[in-house]
Amino acid sequence: MLIAVVAVVSVVVITAASLVSKDHGLNFESRELMYTRRRR
Repeated sequence: MLIAVVAVVSVVVITAASLVSKDHGLNFESRELMYTRRRR
């Protein structure tokens, strides 16, 4: 039972981390684009 719970928690954490990293990357790209557009 404990092993199953640990496995599920690890999978959820990995998926959440990947989603957060993707979101951060998109936000960083959009911010950079806005910054370059403002400078121009």
